[in-house]
Amino acid sequence: MKRYVVIAMFMIGCANPADQFRSAAPSQQAVNINVPGAGGSSASSVSESEQALVGQRATFYEITRGVTTVVNGGVGLTLLVLEHITDTTPSSLTATHATWGPHTEALSPTTWKFDVEKTGAIEYTYVLSAKPRFAQDSAYQGIIVGKAHVVSHLVGAGEFLFDFTAMRAVDPGVRAQGGIAVKYDNTSSPRVVEVAFKNFDDGIGSYTPNDALYRYAENADTSGNFEFVTKADVDHDPLRATEVVGIKSQWLASGQGRSDVKATGGSLASDQTLTECWSNSFARTYFTDTWNPSDTEGDVASCKP
Repeated sequence: MKRYVVIAMFMIGCANPADQFRSAAPSQQAVNINVPGAGGSSASSVSESEQALVGQRATFYEITRGVTTVVNGGVGLTLLVLEHITDTTPSSLTATHATWGPHTEALSPTTWKFDVEKTGAIEYTYVLSAKPRFAQDSAYQGIIVGKAHVVSHLVGAGEFLFDFTAMRAVDPGVRAQGGIAVKYDNTSSPRVVEVAFKNFDDGIGSYTPNDALYRYAENADTSGNFEFVTKADVDHDPLRATEVVGIKSQWLASGQGRSDVKATGGSLASDQTLTECWSNSFARTYFTDTWNPSDTEGDVASCKP
């Protein structure tokens, strides 16, 4: 037994002291939103795709996939920046603080710096700051500010805010403005991720939310659910007015699932609901809505979970 204790102590002693500070930055696995079969192009609203029939690709499954692309894209940019910086050796390191940078890519107009402070046994705060390449150090602005509860490099909880308005101020090539706030916790099952877009505009006119909250939960067996609000023309009225649509999609580990929808505003006289279910191949198996009962088709018994 003593032999293994000695080996363990030796391994701990040989560990890179910077690794504990690197682990404060959230990993891709911790914050990614995974919907079964995700990947490739998908519809971002009902009005952009033909209304599905039983056996065809489920419309609200496709919408759910499309939204994950938007959310993961915004968050993924954050993680790529942090990962690239922390892959290098810290410029300074103490028992309670690590700094990476200043770091400037050869053709970049921006200089970066990443500071991590240890505030408890496994608690950290961090700031990714940036400034114009030739500006004084007083020009640094906080781009990503967060805190983390670190169990290991891949396990932990935390929250951070990516301030695109500040990023735009130090890099004129950035078009986006506003912020994306993220909370995550994968220390138990289900793994939970919340993403909030705040006054966000990507600056290129693509499908992005200005203000929206997304809640995602994934169980150990990959079953899970995803709740969000978007805008869509759910009733296909002649004027193609869009409604505010709250969607909760949930699925089994096999991929079989359902979306339950509440629609308000637009051309609807009152709040309405819709349910769509799909198979493990993501084909529609059941559909019904309250504003046009004749739309109902398929077998309600196919709806899982």
